[in-house]
Amino acid sequence: MKMRQNQNLVSCKKSKAESWMADKLESTKPFKWTRQAQWGIRLFDFWNYKLGIAVEVDGSEHVHNIDITKDRVDYVVSGIVVLRVRNFNEDDAGKALLYISRSGSWNDRRKLLNLKPVKT
Repeated sequence: MKMRQNQNLVSCKKSKAESWMADKLESTKPFKWTRQAQWGIRLFDFWNYKLGIAVEVDGSEHVHNIDITKDRVDYVVSGIVVLRVRNFNEDDAGKALLYISRSGSWNDRRKLLNLKPVKT
C-alpha cells in the first residue's frame, strides 16, 4: 500500500485539478490537509485528521455509485466524512469549504455514532 501511496503522490503532483483544490483548502486555515493520505485501505486525495474529513477530487474515472457506497461505509464504521468535488467545479468546492467551516470535530461525530474517540 505504501508503494501505491507513493505512486499516487508522484502522479498527483501532475494533477491540475488536485492542485486547484489544494489552493481552495488553503482558505480553511488553521486546518492542515495531507495529500494522498491513507486510512485503512482507502487513499484520500486530501485528509484532515482533526476533523475526520477527506476531500476527493473526482474526474471522469470515478464510478459515482461505488464511491458513494465506500463513503457511507467509512462514515458508519469510523465517522469519516468524504466530501466529493468534481474537477474544477466551483459549486462543489464552495459547498465543501462551507461544510468544512461549519464542521465539528471528528470525535464529536464519533460520539454521536457511539464510536470510541480517536487521539487528535
